[in-house]
Amino acid sequence: MYYWSLHAILLILVAACGASGDSGNSGNSGESAVSPSDGGTTNTNVPDAGVDSGPDPPADAASACNLNEITDATPVKVEFVNLAPPTVVAPRMTGGATAGRFRVVGARVYLPKETASFTDPAKSSGTVTAWSIFQGSEYRIHINLDLVVKAKLGADQIVKQTSDSQGKFTVTGERLTFDQSCDAKKTAQPEYSFTNSGTAVTIVIKAKVGPTNSDSYTELQAVPE
Repeated sequence: MYYWSLHAILLILVAACGASGDSGNSGNSGESAVSPSDGGTTNTNVPDAGVDSGPDPPADAASACNLNEITDATPVKVEFVNLAPPTVVAPRMTGGATAGRFRVVGARVYLPKETASFTDPAKSSGTVTAWSIFQGSEYRIHINLDLVVKAKLGADQIVKQTSDSQGKFTVTGERLTFDQSCDAKKTAQPEYSFTNSGTAVTIVIKAKVGPTNSDSYTELQAVPE
């Protein structure tokens, strides 16, 4: 039986972004993250996404690691689906402006099609509380996960994780890259892509998971603070 853990952002975006505050036991184009294993409870970091408008910081503050937190983010339900191309696929991102403070208001996890016989998306449940800040060349992403991935066979998979990552970011088309320069521990990153529609931001986190190196995605939807 596969073990799944949401790899962060969700959030938010965040899948594999280094976290300064993880909690719980140790153990993403479009992008999402889910990490496999063979069972049990695990924690994962997921970067969240956001965009907002605001003044750019002075050059000497680019890595100050002191972006103020967003305080009005609330828990939102996470939807789970199995990838089933061409009917069910992760959304394609188109890029856009990257400046602002956003809170996540929706989340969806796309489980690999190769594991459809092992997981039950309809009965899976959970919440995510997440927000992100993009200011100048600096970012901050916070995500709190509380998920249960229901199994058709074997034990359900539980994911409880809190992470907070800061540092510098770069944009290439629709792709986002984080350097995690403010984090005590850096982690391998999945692929991040985003779309800024002007009134909302969507971030997709793509990760390769499982013994078959299957694609998994986490979609985070955010609105201005």
